[in-house]
Amino acid sequence: SAAARDAEDTERRVSAAAKSGLDWANTNARPRPTALSTALANTDPNWIPRSYSEAMTRPDLWKTPMDEEIARMEERKVWTLVERPTGAQTMKN
Repeated sequence: SAAARDAEDTERRVSAAAKSGLDWANTNARPRPTALSTALANTDPNWIPRSYSEAMTRPDLWKTPMDEEIARMEERKVWTLVERPTGAQTMKN
């Protein structure tokens, strides 16, 4: 199935990344503090934005962590950009 092929492809990419020494693919790597964890430590722990718009009410806290998270997802190839199918409905931000 397509899901099984995707899972196998992901495993191959993670394995190659681990062999390349990328820390995110190394299960023994200790997580480094990120801007997100730092921002959360310096804010009200009960407030987490529910949307991009809400997060941008405090860009001083959320812009850098979001940029870093997107960069990590791009590095890990979490998604593949494709052309929007004709007639597809898109979501509003």
